[in-house]
Amino acid sequence: MQENKLKTLFSTMDNSELMDVLAEIKAAGKTGTYEMNSKFRKYVTEVSEITCSPDNTVMMLTEISFFKEAAYRWYHDNIDS
Repeated sequence: MQENKLKTLFSTMDNSELMDVLAEIKAAGKTGTYEMNSKFRKYVTEVSEITCSPDNTVMMLTEISFFKEAAYRWYHDNIDS
């Protein structure tokens, strides 16, 4: 079975990294832009390399992936405790 590189990218980050990126996404919701040196943009570049797609087409995929990871991670943690 082939590894899902996108799933691995998001599931292996620690909670602190995930929270930092979610804060950047929230701030970008107010300003409409991401800082050029942001962690989010770093992940957009990585997702772009994995999917062989240009950065501008994977920004939404990257945002959704962060939201899914947060939801699954923290929903699971709260339900199982």
